[in-house]
Amino acid sequence: MKKQDRLLRKIANKEKINLSLDSASIKAFSLIVTLIYIVFSLSILSFFHFNFKTLAILSFALIGYVFFLIQLKKYVAASVIGEMLMSESIFKKNKLTSIKSIKEMSSVQFFNYESTKIIYKLDGNIFTIRFINKNDSEHFRAIEIINTILKEVN
Repeated sequence: MKKQDRLLRKIANKEKINLSLDSASIKAFSLIVTLIYIVFSLSILSFFHFNFKTLAILSFALIGYVFFLIQLKKYVAASVIGEMLMSESIFKKNKLTSIKSIKEMSSVQFFNYESTKIIYKLDGNIFTIRFINKNDSEHFRAIEIINTILKEVN
């Protein structure tokens, strides 16, 4: 059975289609980045004398780490059931919306992973979610799945 037929069968049967890595993977990634930041900070403090340059390096590293944490709040685990988009953040905030409410989709691919950004409207507010999925020859890209579902619904 071709992958296009499998996708259409899942859509027709309203089976769950995962679009991204699960939230446990995102938590593990954030833990790794946190450990790298701590090791980096401790190594800077142990190798160099505490002076203005050391303080400046640690300040820039802290700003980068805080920026990472702010961006992390937008990354979710996403899946589709029927024509509903479900998203679960690492902070266990779940959102459910219709695929028809999607206003914009874009993706960026790096190495074997793809970062997808979706902007949608829910209850008069505009929300942005991002998720990461692994690209391989067996699975469709997230944007292709959503576009296929939109064609099937209309």
